[in-house]
Amino acid sequence: MRRRLSDWLAGAESETLHHRSAGLELAGLSAAAARQLAVAEWLPSMLDVATLARATGLELEQAAARYYGLAEDVDFAWLDAQLAAAVDPDPWAQRALEGVAADLRMARRRLARRERRGADELAALRRLVEELKAAGRPPVAALVVVARELRALSEEAE
Repeated sequence: MRRRLSDWLAGAESETLHHRSAGLELAGLSAAAARQLAVAEWLPSMLDVATLARATGLELEQAAARYYGLAEDVDFAWLDAQLAAAVDPDPWAQRALEGVAADLRMARRRLARRERRGADELAALRRLVEELKAAGRPPVAALVVVARELRALSEEAE
């Protein structure tokens, strides 16, 4: 699975993988070691793909296409980066951010189970994320709203 990850990733997630790998090479790691270390960030999502394939009976390639293909509709790489950058000394705020990250992952897994995605709903979600991106650094409340909308959309799918 690790070797095929770069083929499966789409959009900003693919760019993120390549930037991480290149940065690690510039830091002195061999190309192979840099790639292995860069791919480690996606291990939880690869587990999601394997679980999706098993639960749905899809081939691994099909499950990966569904799961990672969602990045064409929702910029998960940007959302993940915003959550990672949102450092708050308040332990309750940190727990809230961790909950938002978990909600995003859960919603993505649920959406990937669907054979067809609601294009209108995903377009609305894409516009919401684009609006946040245009405004600069989003507040935690905005990230919570996006996660809630994505969760609601994924619950409609089940």
